[in-house]
Amino acid sequence: MSAESKYRMRPWLKVLLGVSLALNLAVAGIAIGSAWRYKDFSYKHKNGAALLGYLIMGDLDRETKREWRRKTLDRHGAVFGKRHSAMAEILRLIEAEPFDPEAVRSALRSDADGIHGFMLANHEQWVARLSDMSVEERAALTERFREKSKHWRKHRGGSRD
Repeated sequence: MSAESKYRMRPWLKVLLGVSLALNLAVAGIAIGSAWRYKDFSYKHKNGAALLGYLIMGDLDRETKREWRRKTLDRHGAVFGKRHSAMAEILRLIEAEPFDPEAVRSALRSDADGIHGFMLANHEQWVARLSDMSVEERAALTERFREKSKHWRKHRGGSRD
């Protein structure tokens, strides 16, 4: 036997390496394509209510969140179910012939009022919680919010004001 045949790569190994290379290139292509596609991605609500909700709810312990949810649901009902029924109603109105823009506006306004009421109920609970805090506790809370806000802006694309 010659030295050349001793070190020759087997055909099945060539195929295996080719398949491995193809899979690696496919995964790299998917990763690069995803990064390129979402390069400008940022959270839709960069500031305002979303940031405030993030800060408030993020600062609460699990039990307090459950209690707030229970109280709010007692007052406003199951928001999830209402949102789905509102969406079904809006879709029905969009498909209606003849189209009635005032009916769509009214349905959208009603949905927004429900969301707003839910948010206000949570804000009231938070203000009550703030009222029970000492000056030092509120100062510590403010500092935590500032730190979380910096993190929010850095990672979710909020404004730098």
